[in-house]
Amino acid sequence: ANFFKNENLRKSFSENCEENNYRFWEYYNNIFKNILTLVSTCDIEPSVINKITKQLIDFLESETVLNQASYGSINTFLNRCGKNIENELIQSFFNLGIKNRFLHDSEFFYTLSSIVKKREVKIEITPEQFTAIRNISFEECNLCKEKHNDTNSIHLYSMINDTDFLKEIENHILIKLEKDFSFDLFYQATLFDLIPLNDSFLNKAIEFSLPKSDRISFKSVFSGIPDNRFENVECLLNLCFKFNIDTTTSEF
Repeated sequence: ANFFKNENLRKSFSENCEENNYRFWEYYNNIFKNILTLVSTCDIEPSVINKITKQLIDFLESETVLNQASYGSINTFLNRCGKNIENELIQSFFNLGIKNRFLHDSEFFYTLSSIVKKREVKIEITPEQFTAIRNISFEECNLCKEKHNDTNSIHLYSMINDTDFLKEIENHILIKLEKDFSFDLFYQATLFDLIPLNDSFLNKAIEFSLPKSDRISFKSVFSGIPDNRFENVECLLNLCFKFNIDTTTSEF
């Protein structure tokens, strides 16, 4: 906890260690990861978990030294300790996730959405935050200067409750699928009822799953045998089961 809340300690680290001393900053990152691992695996009172969580969020609000790989420990912490974290702090984690580019990966939002779903609560967002959500989900991210995984929109959708915002996400998903079809986005958006089952999209998903003649995999490189796997078959079968689709038709 002292590591997270002691700003003078971090300032001292910065002032007394060379900026390019990568070995030192490697230790710094390891300390961060080890703290979250220990807290995640020890039997700690919920009140203490929440105190540490508050300090962690405050720490991340101003932290500029941690490398991106270290942020993976936050997912471990949330997975193990999320059930004991107060709703107000879950909201703070959500707010932080929108602003911090190192948290713009689908695993963080998936982990957070799993906690929210289990509690049957929703996250409150502002119009400005929704603009950021739309940017993270469907455009080149203003913070990261790259496009993120399409499925970010699914996890973010599941956490918010404003009907106008939800409708806009649904429309953006449909536009995205029309312009640049994504199997994963179609599958998750349809499975979780963000959009209705669309026959045209379903046919695209079937075509997308067929073996490609130029497929190269680790197995085929060493065996010399074409790897003619039918990808995503289990996903298609899930949709067929959910919507009672006849798989004996010519489309299949």
